[in-house]
Amino acid sequence: MAKQLIEERQQVHVPERSFRKMLHGEKQVWSEEIAVTVQGSGLQVLTGCVAEKTIYGNNPQDGIRRPDVLALLDGHPLAIEIRNTHEVDIEKAAWLKQQGYSVLEIDIADTAFEPMESITTLLERRLFANSHLAQWLCHAGDDAAKRQLIELEADTRAKRREEELFLLAEMEAKALAEQKRIAARARLQDIDDFRLRLEDCTVRIGRNIRRVSLKVHGFTAKPAFSKIMNLAHRYGGQFNKKGKCWEFQPKQDIEAFFLQLCSEAEMVCLGTNRRTPGGVAPIPTPPTTPNVDGDSQSTFRIAPETDERFEERAAILQYDGGFSRQEAEELAGQNI
Repeated sequence: MAKQLIEERQQVHVPERSFRKMLHGEKQVWSEEIAVTVQGSGLQVLTGCVAEKTIYGNNPQDGIRRPDVLALLDGHPLAIEIRNTHEVDIEKAAWLKQQGYSVLEIDIADTAFEPMESITTLLERRLFANSHLAQWLCHAGDDAAKRQLIELEADTRAKRREEELFLLAEMEAKALAEQKRIAARARLQDIDDFRLRLEDCTVRIGRNIRRVSLKVHGFTAKPAFSKIMNLAHRYGGQFNKKGKCWEFQPKQDIEAFFLQLCSEAEMVCLGTNRRTPGGVAPIPTPPTTPNVDGDSQSTFRIAPETDERFEERAAILQYDGGFSRQEAEELAGQNI
């Protein structure tokens, strides 16, 4: 029935046929999709429409075929195949393409389960109102569209070349800036460090090409902590609140200063003297600097049994909270 309806009306609703390609610039600095339309979708008028007509190949050896419907669409030969129980044979579709036909397949298999009185209405809607179950197996305009797509690609790339060069230069500049940032960060990272235990904490001394740092990890009682703090002050250390450490920027050789500070710290913490590699001469002790952290004795006193919790809380307030030692002790005493 579908073949007869198309032949009678000399019309059919066809889907869109197009070729698309996604283009990318060098290093994918830009992307753009291009497309060439072979056939627009919609209801198309056919000419010379006839059902079940035998056609012969261009050469005698090509044989013959009988499409469901033959017609002309925009001057090009069109073969319409109605899919009822099975899809179009691959060999048949290839033969029609070789002979220069466009091949349109329309699927109406689902209408077989509908009542007889409604089949005509369903077929009319399927053939003349929409094409969501129709597909192009091939189109006579495919080859020309593919050539046009190649030309469009070349034209698009030429138009975007200047933009591409600019974006590549920008990308290269950003990469170079990132490399410099990483290199600068590497220069600031410690290339050597020395660690030792002091009661319940760890004392770490590190160095890079610009400075030496002294940091206490963990919390310990005030007398032990004061030893490290006094050592930092004696060598002119400046406390860095963000890094929570003392930093030294000696004018003399940084490595020698680092070794000397390690030796002093070991003597302070363990009561032993660290033998510095290479026989480095001790660095003269810098003049004593004022206590920049304001480590004056607090007037607040606590009972001996709460001393350990008090010292821990005071240390947290001083080095995490940024308070002076006196303020930290007074606040810690209020919470004990």
